Formats: sequence, C-alpha cells, structure tokens
Amino acid sequence: MKYQPSYTITSKIIHLVEQISESIRRLTALIQIENSLMLRKANRIQTIQGSLAIEGNTLSTEQITTILNGKPIIAPSKEVRLEIMALFLLMAKAASII
Repeated sequence: MKYQPSYTITSKIIHLVEQISESIRRLTALIQIENSLMLRKANRIQTIQGSLAIEGNTLSTEQITTILNGKPIIAPSKEVRLEIMALFLLMAKAASII
C-alpha cells in the first residue's frame, strides 16, 4: 500500500521551498566569507606578534588586536604601537598586491 500524504504539493509550495533553499545557500556563503575574514585577521595578528617577538617585543596577541582596533593599552612605548601599525599596513599592502 502506497503512502498518500494529506496535502497536495502545489506550485506555490514548490516556489516557497525554492526560496527557502536559496536563502539557506546565501546564508551559508555569507558565513563562509565571514569565517574566512576572521581567520585571515587572526593569522595576520599572529604573524605580527611573531615578527615582534623576534625583535624582542613581548606584546600578546590580545594587546596587538587592541592596538589595531585603535584602543589604548598599557604597553611599552609609542614606538611599539607605531611599529605594529607599520607592519600591519605593510602586510595589508602586500596582500592587496597578491
């Protein structure tokens, strides 16, 4: 015996299912883009922190993130902040060239 649903599939139902599917695809794409941007920013911050560590600076990734967001922190001299910003701008320029 074949199952017979208690409803009829209409063109309106099919259209609504298509709209829902398209919305899900768009949201999935947006989430992937956002995740990619977040990972790229995190990698850039870690690269800056590693470069600064080689030079003997002891700033943490949290402090670097705070500086890049333009907020003040309790940290070594202004030169370190300028160095971080210069390195960030250099990396951003290099990324735009590639």
